[in-house]
Amino acid sequence: MAIIITTSQLTTFLVNPSSYVTCASNVIYTFTIGNNGALSNGYVITISFPADIYFINYNTVACQLNGAAVPCARTVASYSTSTHIIDVFVNSSIITITSLTISSITNPYSLVTTASFSAVIIDTSGQSVETNSGTTTTTMLSSGPFLSYIATTTNYTMASSSLSPEIALINQQTTSIYITMVLPYSLINGSTMTITIFNTSYIQSSGSSSCSSPQFTPSCSFSVNATSHNLEVAFTAMTFMSLASNFINVNINNVLINDFRYIQINTAMFVNGHSSLSLSSAVSLSLMFIESVSSYSITQTSYILGMTTTVSIAITLSAQAVQQLAYFKVFIPL
Repeated sequence: MAIIITTSQLTTFLVNPSSYVTCASNVIYTFTIGNNGALSNGYVITISFPADIYFINYNTVACQLNGAAVPCARTVASYSTSTHIIDVFVNSSIITITSLTISSITNPYSLVTTASFSAVIIDTSGQSVETNSGTTTTTMLSSGPFLSYIATTTNYTMASSSLSPEIALINQQTTSIYITMVLPYSLINGSTMTITIFNTSYIQSSGSSSCSSPQFTPSCSFSVNATSHNLEVAFTAMTFMSLASNFINVNINNVLINDFRYIQINTAMFVNGHSSLSLSSAVSLSLMFIESVSSYSITQTSYILGMTTTVSIAITLSAQAVQQLAYFKVFIPL
């Protein structure tokens, strides 16, 4: 008479990562598994991860069952796929599973609720004896940081002639901003990004403002918040020339900036419409620079040696000076 083995359902199957930050690495995932029958040496617990879990470091992955280290490895059948399935090998008799932990997991790209995890308990004959039912998911709660973020401006110029008076200005009508960012994952087509330029006064994009990048052809739009006066530069449907990289260079060209000693920049990256990466704090850029005057003239009331004279200097600025934010330095040879 044939023996029929019936697979029963686990009473509980829950997942709890040690971090809920997107793209966090070396995260420990703790699984609560409610088994019905006892497990013995030679049993295997197979955990299947959803595609949202895009990386597990198998060089350092470690598993614990009820607090004790146990062998574990990626299922051979999943080697050539993007799906991660891990076999946890039971090496002792266990009546009740209290917890199963798997380390070295990298969290999903963005603030998503993942697809479902699954668990199967396999006996020594290779038969599935218990499996989960229903849906078991986890949700990321905060955006992770960029690995690196550098922003510079073109606002550093020197006077073109040593004969020209130098004017230290803290304002320029237009500037370009160069940004280099490194992501913790490879570039993903369809990503979107918003770069916000803000401070305590007015910023607006000039009519000739544009965006450029060596990694993709930007489709960017400029908008100014009517209340905060923040300039928002939106990049939509980013299609990269190559996905075998994790860095992006973006130039925001000909941005009109008024009444500023410095500007601040923030950036947010989105994947599949969900927040993915953000800066923990805004990056500040100084707008101080040395600018040449476009023309100047000098006259004086007396040219007699030893006599008192009044010197008049007429200056035409090459950029608009801002009241209380610009000053002059006049050097008189002796």
